[in-house]
Amino acid sequence: MPERGNIQNLSPKSLVAGRVVRLRQIDSLRAFAVLAVLAHHFLPLEKILPDFMTLGTLGVRFFFTLSGFLITGILLRGQSIGRFYTRRALRIFPAYYACLLVVVLAGVPDARQYLLWHVSYLSNVLFAFFPGTGKLTGHFWSLAVEEQFYLVWPWLILKIPPRHQWKLPVGAILCTLVFKTALAYTVGGHLAGGLLPFACLDSLGLGGLLAVFGHDARLIPHRDRFVRWALALGCLILAGQTLIYVSNHGYRVLISTYYLGISFIFVWLVAKAADGKLWKIIEARPLVYTGKISYGLYLWHNFMPALAVWLIGYRPAGLVLVPLATFLTFAVAATSWKLLEAPLNSLKDRIGVGVPVKTQAAIMEESAGGI
Repeated sequence: MPERGNIQNLSPKSLVAGRVVRLRQIDSLRAFAVLAVLAHHFLPLEKILPDFMTLGTLGVRFFFTLSGFLITGILLRGQSIGRFYTRRALRIFPAYYACLLVVVLAGVPDARQYLLWHVSYLSNVLFAFFPGTGKLTGHFWSLAVEEQFYLVWPWLILKIPPRHQWKLPVGAILCTLVFKTALAYTVGGHLAGGLLPFACLDSLGLGGLLAVFGHDARLIPHRDRFVRWALALGCLILAGQTLIYVSNHGYRVLISTYYLGISFIFVWLVAKAADGKLWKIIEARPLVYTGKISYGLYLWHNFMPALAVWLIGYRPAGLVLVPLATFLTFAVAATSWKLLEAPLNSLKDRIGVGVPVKTQAAIMEESAGGI
């Protein structure tokens, strides 16, 4: 068996097969994440489940972990800053600004009133300090976090000497813990503790740390052990958080570590998918396709219930509204993928990644769509 991380030693046939499996499994995980967001926004889950860790935020946190892994891996495996930003811009900006233009022209109030915040990818700052301003555009907060991450992370990870690169994601995780703890013991459960980039670096950093473990020759032999410990630690933290929530004691500890335990568990899932070792059933075509168009699904979904009401002429019961809003979300996202995103992806593929196309970096680049 070839050493982990040295996939150049694989035969062309086995390399292509492994590449396809990885792409399918990562896309399927993206599908589960975006479907969790849709379920959170379309279904009255708050009436069924306690508001401990919302399904929608779990989906977003999974996206963050996956993004940290993919983006860090792309950069560590040879992509230059210039090529990285060019390809990211082609992947993210056209679909986002097209969506923003449509909803502004359609007269969505919070899109029009706070347009400059959304255009400049500062939606998360707006929502953190001016609650109630994102009734239909509230999901833009995570897109802002991703973009703020892209602006800083590549410069840092590539400027640090290779033997010290593991310290950056570890520092990012600690930064979030310090930031959330400071908020917890001063202002309590402020929205800044969930929406600002400093509050999300634990998930992003854990994904980045997994990528470093798969790249640094000194750490590669310890990658499997790290993944197992991540799963164990994540389960332990999650169990402790559940006890705190049920007992109603230790609230500050809970909000200081929100989504940290589950992000450790996500590391295990991402690692298994990156190795192509998750269950074969998740490679089903509907899941893979859903993951492929997940960026469009996320962009458009929050506007679809209002569109459904406008099309019908009145607000129907949930049994009608939810399926219709879901259908419209998939229809619009599929159209966006077919007419806008896929053609631009083809253009993006003409911009070299700085490494042979069959390396792990190319696998990651194909999977690193928007959130």
